[in-house]
Amino acid sequence: MPSSAIINWEDQIQKEKMFSLGKLVAGIAEELNNAINFNHPNLPHAQRYITDLIKLIDLYEKNHLNIDTEIEIKIFTKLIDLNFIKSE
Repeated sequence: MPSSAIINWEDQIQKEKMFSLGKLVAGIAEELNNAINFNHPNLPHAQRYITDLIKLIDLYEKNHLNIDTEIEIKIFTKLIDLNFIKSE
C-alpha cells in the first residue's frame, strides 16, 4: 500500500474518531440541558412549598398547640394543601 494511502486512511480514522467524540459530547450536553430545563420551572413551586412549610413550623413553635392554634394550623394545612406537598 502506498504511503499516501496509509496517511489518507489514518486521516479518515482520525476524522471518524473526532466525529464520534463530537456526537458523544453533544449527547452529554443535551442530557445536562434536559435536567436543567426540567428542574428550573419547578423552582418557584418548591420555593413556595418551603416558605409555607416554614410558616407551619413557626405556628407549631410559637403557640404550643392550644385550641385556637390547633384550628389555625388545620386551616393553614388545608390552605397550603399539605397532603399534596407531602406527595410531591
